[in-house]
Amino acid sequence: MRVVLRALMVAGVVMFAACSTEGEPQQQAISEPIAQSGEQNFIQYCAACHGEGGKGDGPVASSLEGGAPDLTQIAAQNNGEFPWKEVRSKIDGRWEVDAHGTQAMPVWGYEFWMDPDGGNFDEQGVLKILDGLVDYIQSIQQ
Repeated sequence: MRVVLRALMVAGVVMFAACSTEGEPQQQAISEPIAQSGEQNFIQYCAACHGEGGKGDGPVASSLEGGAPDLTQIAAQNNGEFPWKEVRSKIDGRWEVDAHGTQAMPVWGYEFWMDPDGGNFDEQGVLKILDGLVDYIQSIQQ
């Protein structure tokens, strides 16, 4: 199930990138997420499901069981507090906690760790990418 879901998510990201860049320069390669802002990485890796505004209305969301969550409501659902570390942990996914249940979205920590040129980013580089994503998600809270 996880492999099928991951394949759907990657296909969605590819479809989204192809649709959103028609007539524009190609997006940066996955080997460059460290240089991108949190918003740019969100658009490239998350918007296919969560939508460009993070409301769960991305073009692939309807194909997901239960849809994609509205990320603009995380703080509202947590008594006005944004659970920064928990959000980063969910995006990262490299440290699965059984009590949290199954992971239903791509495990981006692994994706950001691997450089398509055959190497690995260092841990600090991965954390920088994840921190930028979480900071951006925190910035879109309503």
